[in-house]
Amino acid sequence: RAFIDAHVLGFEAYARAVEAWTPQHCESVTGVPAHEVEALARELGTVKPLTICAGFGMQRYTNSGQTMRAILALLAITGNLGRPGAGWVYANLQSDVFSAVKDPLDFFPPERPDGVARVSLSTARLGRDMAAQSGPPLKAAWVERGNPVSQNPDTARVREAFRALEFRVVVDERLTDTAREADLVLPAKSLFEQTDVIGAYWHPYLQIRPKLVEPPGEVKPESEILWQLALRMGLATDGLVAPGGEEAWLEAKLGRFPGLTLEALREGPVLAPGCEEVAFADLAFPTPSGRIELLSEEAARRWSVDPLPGFTAPLESSPGAYPLTLLTPNHKNSIHSQFVTLSCLRDPGPRLHLGPGDAAARGIRQGDRVRVFNARGELFLPANLDLSLLPGCVVAFNGYGAGHGGSVNLLSLGRETDMAHGAAFHDNLVDVEKAP
Repeated sequence: RAFIDAHVLGFEAYARAVEAWTPQHCESVTGVPAHEVEALARELGTVKPLTICAGFGMQRYTNSGQTMRAILALLAITGNLGRPGAGWVYANLQSDVFSAVKDPLDFFPPERPDGVARVSLSTARLGRDMAAQSGPPLKAAWVERGNPVSQNPDTARVREAFRALEFRVVVDERLTDTAREADLVLPAKSLFEQTDVIGAYWHPYLQIRPKLVEPPGEVKPESEILWQLALRMGLATDGLVAPGGEEAWLEAKLGRFPGLTLEALREGPVLAPGCEEVAFADLAFPTPSGRIELLSEEAARRWSVDPLPGFTAPLESSPGAYPLTLLTPNHKNSIHSQFVTLSCLRDPGPRLHLGPGDAAARGIRQGDRVRVFNARGELFLPANLDLSLLPGCVVAFNGYGAGHGGSVNLLSLGRETDMAHGAAFHDNLVDVEKAP
């Protein structure tokens, strides 16, 4: 209680708000048995230090921001912040080394009156935002290190927006769904053909990814393509990587941090600078009050949500014409649409996973070709009966595209989460039928 009094704002209001959430009420909403809710509460209240890793799944609904706030509140009221081994595991790059990755605008020049303009588009609403952009209107697209037609929500609208452009360039090593929409496809090197320094979502270590082979034929790294393009357009090459200068560029970036060199990384992974410290060890928090704000007027002002963490049902959560919730997680063998073309990794390929009860109600058997559909689109996949799934829930792993039954995002709607501009991929109701 001393931690709450000193470092938490809004505890009393939050305590009153959660009184209605008895274990029995939690069970009625979530399906988690009341005795398991009680057991979890005892663990959360007694285990110290405690770290929570929420992952991405719950962050892909229209109510995910408030859901994350509610989970974070558990750490606040149990005093599990600011101490070793306690806290929250964020999926990010966690290092100033990758500041330009966390904010892609770091790569772009400032706005200039001669026509350089910065425009921010929602990744969740990419298709609609591209079509609606008028100041200035979008005329062309340059796409690299991404496959938005397949991987962004609402594939049909994203494809339509790309087709409306006057010119489309895609730099990729594979003929992805996005590359198929391009006027010009420039072959890019693979991850084995250029030295790089990489981080990871779920650990704070940096690693070197050494160049193993030369790119074949006329294939060039993206960095060299941009260099050559700048020269041909008469633009300055300041900040760009000169051909053959990749390792020197990396050394310069790492040089800000004592002892962090490519040579050190060749010896093994290195803890990223800034990750040795315990987060919030001084118990000073970057909020208006300087405390953990369970009651946050800033959240209400910025995102138009309740100042207190609370539950609002996802927008697509009431079964009607489409009674099944479709989850579209990543597969363990791929990263979105990367690596799905490798037959050694994708076996047995894309499938729709559904429970035996939902399958029997629709006359579907193992291996049947099924149509998954809603008002937004459809895709065709073989069925896989999965005893682990709850009734009313089906799963299709994301990453596959037009050549493998269709992208799961033919079924998703381009809309954001309640906070932080995320994409509500899992807020998605569908139905399934046996395909003719």
